[in-house]
Amino acid sequence: MMKTKCKLLAIRFWLKYRRCTGLVLWFCRNTTIKGPGGEITVQFEDYRDFKTFREVFFEEQYQLPINPDNVEMIVDLGANVGYATAYFFLKYPNAKILAVEPGPQVFKRLAAVAAGQERVVTRQIAISDSDGMTRLHLVGDASASSSLMVRKDETQTVQVETQTLSTLLKNIPEVDILKTDIEGSEQYVLQDPAIHKVKNIIGEIHPDLITVPVETLLRSLVDFDYVVKKITEGRLILTAQKNTSDRNSGFDPRR
Repeated sequence: MMKTKCKLLAIRFWLKYRRCTGLVLWFCRNTTIKGPGGEITVQFEDYRDFKTFREVFFEEQYQLPINPDNVEMIVDLGANVGYATAYFFLKYPNAKILAVEPGPQVFKRLAAVAAGQERVVTRQIAISDSDGMTRLHLVGDASASSSLMVRKDETQTVQVETQTLSTLLKNIPEVDILKTDIEGSEQYVLQDPAIHKVKNIIGEIHPDLITVPVETLLRSLVDFDYVVKKITEGRLILTAQKNTSDRNSGFDPRR
C-alpha cells in the first residue's frame, strides 16, 4: 500500500512540475491500486497517460451520485487503456464490467488491465450505426483520438469490427452505468433504441465530430434527466439519469 501511495505521489509531482518524466514513468509503469472492489493494476507508458489518469482518478470525472453497492452492470465504451475500467472496478464491488475499445494497440493495454479479473470482460469493437467492418481513423500515436469519423489530422487508418449498441447489449437486460468516450460515435449510442436499457449515462459529446446538432442528439434522451457541461469548444460532458416523470433537463448552449 505504501508503494502505491508513493507512485500516486510521483504522478501528482509530475502533473504539477512536469519534471523527471522518464524516471516517473519507470517508477509508475505498473501501479496496483486497491479499493472496495479489490485491487487492479494499471500501466503507464507515456506522459499523456498521467493526464488521463488524473481526470479519472484524481478529478473523478466519472463519479455519479448513486449507491456503489447497487450497481451490477457497467458498460465502458471507449475504454482506451483501461483507467476508467479500473476506476469502475474499484468503486463498484458488485458490478460486472464490459469494456469496449476498437484500437488494436490500445486494446492490448486494456486487456492487460483486465487480465485475471473475473468481473471484467473486454471486446475489441467500435460502436456504430451498423454491424460489420469499417475504418478507424488514428491521429498519430494519440490513441485517445481514434474515431470512426474522418479527422483532418489523421495519420493512418485500421480496419475494425463494428456493432450497434443494440447488438452489443442483446444479452444484457439492464445497464446501471453506460460510460462513453468514443470520439463522435456517441451519436450512434444515444440514438440507438437500446438506450432504454440504461439507467445512468456519463461521458463526452464532441460537437466537432458528430454529424447532427447537439440539441437534436439530446432530444433522443426523452427518458432521462440530463446535464451537459461545456469543457471546451469540442468537448461536452453529459451526465444523464433515467427519470420517472416527464421532466428532463435542457441543454443551454451558452454554458
